[in-house]
Parts: sequence; C-alpha cells; structure tokens
Amino acid sequence: MSKREIKRKIEKCESAVREIKAAITLEYSAIDNLGYSKKRVSNAIGGQGGKNIINSLDKLINESIAVNENLNNSIRSINNEINTLQNEYDKEEK
Repeated sequence: MSKREIKRKIEKCESAVREIKAAITLEYSAIDNLGYSKKRVSNAIGGQGGKNIINSLDKLINESIAVNENLNNSIRSINNEINTLQNEYDKEEK
C-alpha cells in the first residue's frame, strides 16, 4: 500500500472516530433525558401504569448504555487500526 493510500485510510478512520464520539455524546444526552423523564413519571403517575412506563424507561436507559459500550469498543478497534496503519506508514518512510 502506498503512503498516500495509508494516509487516506488513517484520515477515514479518524473521521469515523469523530463521528462515533458525536453519536456517543448524543446517546449520553438521551440517557440523561430518559432519566429525567423517569423521575417525572415516578412523581406524577402511580399504579401499574406508572410502573410499566418506568420499566420501559429503565429498559431504554440500559439499551442506551449498551449502545455506548459498543460504540466505545468500536472506537478502540478503529484506534488499533489507526496504530497499525501508522506503523505501516512509518515503515514506508524509512
């Protein structure tokens, strides 16, 4: 692979990491909003209906946390790829 191709791949990987980090930020915001909604529901709605809504919100919060964990794993994988490409680029320099 040429140095130019390596550099282009590195730039694409870095761009992907930035996009994933933006998605993580949005997901954290969603988690915060869901938590806020859960508090409001628990204060406003009683009975089984309130419990069902709270359980649904808990499920959404847990799913959002799992999404963030997967996104962070993706970032780690991409960063490993960037390091591999950078090492390859450095070898081409010599």
